[in-house]
Amino acid sequence: MWAAIVPSCVTSYRLLSPVGLERSPMDHSYALAYASLASRHWWWLARRTAVLAHLEQLAGTILNPRILDIGCGDGSLLHVLTRYGDAYGIEPDPAVISRDNPCRDRIRIAAFGPVYDDDSVYDLVLMLDVLEHIEDHYATATRLHDILRPEGHAIITVPALPMLWSMHDVVNQHFRRYSRQSLVHVLTAANFEIVSLRFIFGWTALALIFRRLLARAKTDADAIQQFRVSVPPPWINKLLYNTCRIEEHVFSRARLPVGSSLIAVVKRPQADS
Repeated sequence: MWAAIVPSCVTSYRLLSPVGLERSPMDHSYALAYASLASRHWWWLARRTAVLAHLEQLAGTILNPRILDIGCGDGSLLHVLTRYGDAYGIEPDPAVISRDNPCRDRIRIAAFGPVYDDDSVYDLVLMLDVLEHIEDHYATATRLHDILRPEGHAIITVPALPMLWSMHDVVNQHFRRYSRQSLVHVLTAANFEIVSLRFIFGWTALALIFRRLLARAKTDADAIQQFRVSVPPPWINKLLYNTCRIEEHVFSRARLPVGSSLIAVVKRPQADS
């Protein structure tokens, strides 16, 4: 139940844990479920709506912008991004991209990080729930800066509030959750200008706290299964999506004091200092 209420993105990156022990890749069947989750699950749909609201404002100022979706999965968002410009994706796991995917030729199979080796540059970059999966987030943010044109923008989402760390983050292979201050520090260290930064999914923060407390009473194996994400029944899915949309409408200007995610819009300055 709790996984249906407060999920997070699935990734197939192979990473080092915060204590230095190598993590095994995420269960392959779980990674393959991403396409269905991204196109049907209320959380992904609500995040997409919030991201596209920013993207529409930014893309409208550029003629046919080059857009990159980092960690694009099967490219389900590319179908939407092509409405705004010339869209491409990066995905580290080729198995999640179906052979008949019409966007297949626009997806590069590669892991984004400090040593990402493509010199292409973009006007707009999406990095949605990716940064928390990469150990060296400072160098990764700098690499993100480098692939943007001067005056180019990136939209970044990350899980928020370190106090909410739980088995949920372990299962999804996170290195960290972010506070506003810690995300600002990473982004400014990479010489980004922060256009906006705010919490989203505020109503889920309390649910995450309850889920964390309940998970303590379970074995590790039981807890891992509890945090596997699936699409809830349609009426629940619609109810939770609409709850997010109401919250976004009410607080998009007033700003939430807390939330289980942060969304940032950043710009590469014309003249880097």
